[in-house]
Amino acid sequence: MTFDGRGRYQASRAQQTAHGLAPQALVPNMVPGAVFVVADHRVSMPHPIGVTRDIHPTRRVIIVSGHVLTRAVRPNTLLIVPCSASRGSVGPHDLLLPDDEAAFTSEKVVAVASLLGPILKSDLQSHVGDLRTETLERLQAVILANLGVVSFPMIAVPTPKS
Repeated sequence: MTFDGRGRYQASRAQQTAHGLAPQALVPNMVPGAVFVVADHRVSMPHPIGVTRDIHPTRRVIIVSGHVLTRAVRPNTLLIVPCSASRGSVGPHDLLLPDDEAAFTSEKVVAVASLLGPILKSDLQSHVGDLRTETLERLQAVILANLGVVSFPMIAVPTPKS
């Protein structure tokens, strides 16, 4: 780290990565509902024994951590929901995203909310967009139900606008 003369220390990109912190250029985009590209092998997607998961070069993920946790400093992790365009079916614990979400180029993309998990901020490669507010609210409702905070029949999931 180097002292900047204004009473603050500046970390180099290598130091930020070593500590799991995001590149400064990405920090303003690290908000709930932001969609980022990450290396697929950095995303935990458990699969049954004997089944091989296809590892892709990259995967899109949605940040679901609250604003207070998305700063450049500690914690060095974010909560994310991985996305998949190759899931056969969508259960009540995941969310089929509207085909017109701008951050996605494929149709029938599933936000796999049942695989909510942490990722290092330094794993974020590029910001590709943000979910619309109504889609983020639907995803947050599914996550709350998955965590047992509310029950599925009791949540009011906003419906997409036609």
